[in-house]
Amino acid sequence: MKKYRNKLKSFLEAALLIAFVFSIGTDRFPYVTNAIIILWLGSIFIGVAENILYRAGYKKSEIRYTTLNDDIGKYSQIGIGSFIILLSVGCYTLIPSMGLYPLAGIGIGILLIVMGILELPQGMMKLKANRLFLSGVEERIDKNVLKLVEIENDNITLIDFQDKVLKQDSLNLSSSSANVIEQFLITHLGSNSLVKNKVR
Repeated sequence: MKKYRNKLKSFLEAALLIAFVFSIGTDRFPYVTNAIIILWLGSIFIGVAENILYRAGYKKSEIRYTTLNDDIGKYSQIGIGSFIILLSVGCYTLIPSMGLYPLAGIGIGILLIVMGILELPQGMMKLKANRLFLSGVEERIDKNVLKLVEIENDNITLIDFQDKVLKQDSLNLSSSSANVIEQFLITHLGSNSLVKNKVR
């Protein structure tokens, strides 16, 4: 089910981008353009706010840690934001008839750069309603049926009492981040015997 939701999300994002470019190019649907800009700004604001809340320590049931793809996500946002700013400045200078759209583009570009600077590591573990969520892993597991959690440099493995295995790969854990994950699990699982930290 999650796979289809992700495909639908990608399709909707592509459709919105095409609609945005078409509406600006033709200037036939200004309300559509304005709505897309507002939605885009809103999603960026939400992303920045979530990053700030996590860094401020308000998300107690969630922990972030580094993966092999963190730099790609961070610098791609900074790069896209810089490109949008340059494009918007060019449009504002060369095509005055575009009105406030270039200024909105500059604002979006600045927010994307801020979001890239504040970008959290992409590895995530979250506890919600006694179920443990791992980023990149579709299935969830009830914390009450966990038999073992193994933490290694490049993966975290969850094993339940029926020997079902969930594995989160492509991590890049240091000993300090592995220790933080271990303490998070001990706090929320209530037992240090369930956690095996192999990163030392």
